[in-house]
Amino acid sequence: MVGGHIKLWLGLTGIIFFVTPLLKPADTIIRQVTQEVSYVHQHLGVEQGDRFIKAANEFFDESIVRSGIAAIAIKSEAPSGLADQQFAKPATRAGDLARGYATGLLANLYALILRVSLAAAWLPLLVPFIGACVWDAIQMRRRKDYTLDYVNPGTYGAGLHAIVFLCFIPLVYFVAPMPVSPLLVPLLFVPAGLVMNWTIQNMQRVSV
Repeated sequence: MVGGHIKLWLGLTGIIFFVTPLLKPADTIIRQVTQEVSYVHQHLGVEQGDRFIKAANEFFDESIVRSGIAAIAIKSEAPSGLADQQFAKPATRAGDLARGYATGLLANLYALILRVSLAAAWLPLLVPFIGACVWDAIQMRRRKDYTLDYVNPGTYGAGLHAIVFLCFIPLVYFVAPMPVSPLLVPLLFVPAGLVMNWTIQNMQRVSV
């Protein structure tokens, strides 16, 4: 089951990341990324927002721009000598489309870098919350063993499926083809912790 979910979500993530630049003009994607940068300032404050944006800019500049990847991606010129030939316009059009796709892809990549850095910054605050949910659930589960309380197999099964769903939602967040608030990260962790608690409390007894 888990292997099938991994393939499904990784495939969906890849499709969103690589297909979006085909469906949206590069200018639109760049505007959306700019809007997301403004969300970072609005929701985290100017000082904290600048810190994350500066880190994303430096990483993007170092790994994509200075390495030459960006220049290679957007360089798509029509072959010389075609100006007077019948294939000149199609070749130029193809070059424009290729440059637009590459520019949109690079904008998506920048948004991905920014979102990963934001998610990583939330982890020190949110992992203890998840740990507390799991610890509480384990203690409640032990109490049910001692008191022979009912553990619901339907609740346990539904919880497992919900956990798988919530674990892979961040992948979609990283490549979402729209501006996303940085506050979405903790909003994803809260239901994840509660569902884990709910599921562990109803883990089925194993007969030996």
